[in-house]
Amino acid sequence: MISFEARESRCRACGASFEFVSGTLSFLVPRFSNFFSKQWEFWLRGRLGGAHLYGLTLEQRVRDILDVLRIDEREMVGKYVLDAGTGHGEIARDLARRGSFVVGMDLTAAALDSESTNPLFLLADYLYCPFRPETFDVVISSGVVHHNEEPLVCLLNVARCLKRGGLMYLYIYEPGTPRYLKLRGLFPLSYRYPSSVLYGLSMALAPVGYFVKRMLREDPSSLGNVALGIHDALVARYAYEIAPDLILRTLRGNGFREVERSAPCVYRARK
Repeated sequence: MISFEARESRCRACGASFEFVSGTLSFLVPRFSNFFSKQWEFWLRGRLGGAHLYGLTLEQRVRDILDVLRIDEREMVGKYVLDAGTGHGEIARDLARRGSFVVGMDLTAAALDSESTNPLFLLADYLYCPFRPETFDVVISSGVVHHNEEPLVCLLNVARCLKRGGLMYLYIYEPGTPRYLKLRGLFPLSYRYPSSVLYGLSMALAPVGYFVKRMLREDPSSLGNVALGIHDALVARYAYEIAPDLILRTLRGNGFREVERSAPCVYRARK
């Protein structure tokens, strides 16, 4: 285990050494390949997504998380926060600007600032979460658990890092959501496609997805965001859909006093 403060390449407790990848301290084990690194590189270059990611401004995305947690922005000042699966790192940076101490954990350094100390970005895997138990006041896990080979084990690994009384925000696929996942049946083993092929396929399918959303009177936000959603559904090796009652039972049976489903795919839990 490492402490929150540690930024050394060697563990003082066991002597294990860790390498830096693109300047970011990495706790990844050799078994892992990251399927999302190219996605966030495309996003950085403006080739996937839109001006507002998934049609929401950064302010709206952070506000949605805080509203689900039922915590005031002022209460976040001084809180220790784990953004587990930080991706592009925008939410981690925003919470740090609001006065929280934030660790952003992900499998790729493509969109992360290796020089930042708050947020502190680390490369780490849910299955080998390198934090002491009860380190964080708030844990955010948005759209990541379902992309792991052992999703419930991974969920409990990050939950273990939460202090007693701490809050968790969880977004996890449920059966039937999102609709883009159905494309995995049409394109089996899509995670093995070369990145250029997968990108081209996402862009080719985006107009159809955009039209369907308009027909269903859903806000498609932008063609780029539809392409991003399709790419997101096809790029990962694992994309499990987990029933709400299983999520609720798992958390309630592992030390959480309050667990509730706030909206489809969205959960709030207090330890």
